[in-house]
Amino acid sequence: MAYIQILPVDGTGEKIYPDAAMDAGTRGLIDTIDPWSWGGTTPAQGAALALGAGPRNYPLAEDGWIEDAAAAGVAGLTYNRGAVRFAAANDYLRLPRGFKIVPADTHFGHIFWLQNAMFPGQADNSNNNILADISGGNSKNLALSMTYASGAITSCRIESRRHNNLAVPTAWRAALFDGTLHQFGLEVTVSADATTMTYGFYLDGALIGTLTANITNPYIAAGETDYVCFGRHHINVGSGIYGRLWRAIFEDLTISGARPMSETVALDHSLNRARIAALAAVAP
Repeated sequence: MAYIQILPVDGTGEKIYPDAAMDAGTRGLIDTIDPWSWGGTTPAQGAALALGAGPRNYPLAEDGWIEDAAAAGVAGLTYNRGAVRFAAANDYLRLPRGFKIVPADTHFGHIFWLQNAMFPGQADNSNNNILADISGGNSKNLALSMTYASGAITSCRIESRRHNNLAVPTAWRAALFDGTLHQFGLEVTVSADATTMTYGFYLDGALIGTLTANITNPYIAAGETDYVCFGRHHINVGSGIYGRLWRAIFEDLTISGARPMSETVALDHSLNRARIAALAAVAP
């Protein structure tokens, strides 16, 4: 469900954003700790999220439009220490449509706060997703995916129909599965001549590496049934998340007034690290 909330302005006419990390480029932001996200009252500790329930998107920075809320894709997700908890291979949280990549996107970024570990006793299985944006059948606009084999994680990669798979930096991969809280950022930049795209990997407020790939295909536009999610995507077989998600942001970095990705990542980290860490310190 979508509805309009006009953003207030200050005495100079500048918009007053409901979240201090937002700017003119913020296209999607969910914060599972904030009661506003849940209509005024957060779910009870340990409560199961009803199918289709989830935190709503913040007022979008540019025009005040609130899109559809996030939605639990299965009945197994629970609310745990201010987070959405993933505990089964079929778990996924569908994100608001503001998080969806569109063909015109040339410079954008994801930020998310995750405490994640490997599934205990997970069978060998490929294409388990942590973050997946898939349109047009099995056409991955962007997927952060991983593979298990013999009880260990053997691969963690960026998959996209635009290019060949890219293995993520070693430090980023280690943090994704170490069972402790981290802030992750992923910046995507398409070159001016549209022949290459570069990924910037951020960890806990800082850039730790970049990777570049040659572009071979365009993005696919989203149909009404296509979506982006954390965890299992309906196209693929399993979730790569066994842990808790507190917060996620999608930034369109081409919008006038949007900060550089590095500044938004650093600001978001400084503003939210303490409050999320206090919750993450308590075991599920």
